[in-house]
Amino acid sequence: MIATLEKISSQSKEAVYHFIDLMRKNGRLVEAKEGLCFYVKVTDWEIYKIKQNKDYLLHNIGMLLSSNGNNLHIFGLVLDSHVNIRWYLKDLITKENPKSVSWWNKDMSRFISRRMICHQS
Repeated sequence: MIATLEKISSQSKEAVYHFIDLMRKNGRLVEAKEGLCFYVKVTDWEIYKIKQNKDYLLHNIGMLLSSNGNNLHIFGLVLDSHVNIRWYLKDLITKENPKSVSWWNKDMSRFISRRMICHQS
């Protein structure tokens, strides 16, 4: 997974390890033996900004990590195999009870957002 992250992010292995540690320390890492992904808990305004600019998340990750909005934005999904990580994401959604869940598709050409019907304010 490290090699895959290193390749797709064009960052050094040390930078990738540092980012994973940062996300782990901030409780924003979904990790399984099959893969991992990161997420942020953001406000409606922050989701709007992420949707408008694909690079907004990466340029503002420090600020977004301190956000505690009620929307989840998932990014950096990396799988070692074709085993689906959806059960871990389902647990995350159950635990966080977000108003919405969003992500960019694999080639960053489409922003996808789903409202959660069971959200409790």
